Amino acid sequence: MRQRQCCARGLHRRIAWSNTALPDGRGGVTHIGTGLDITERHRAEEEYQHRTHLLDNALRCHGSAPDAGTTVWFTRREIQT
Repeated sequence: MRQRQCCARGLHRRIAWSNTALPDGRGGVTHIGTGLDITERHRAEEEYQHRTHLLDNALRCHGSAPDAGTTVWFTRREIQT
């Protein structure tokens, strides 16, 4: 399970939770939960998806993929309206 958590100073972090049920030896069950901060990984995945989308669009506009070994340069320009 993934969850967005609010931390100190109002920061938000993405946490991947894993829960395990363990028998306690008396017929009951104890639960252990661990959370892994995946905020940076999530940001990197979003950036990768964004750049892949830009590259796909640029290649579609070009009409074909460049030849093997060709370096393709893209620039990003912010436009304010």
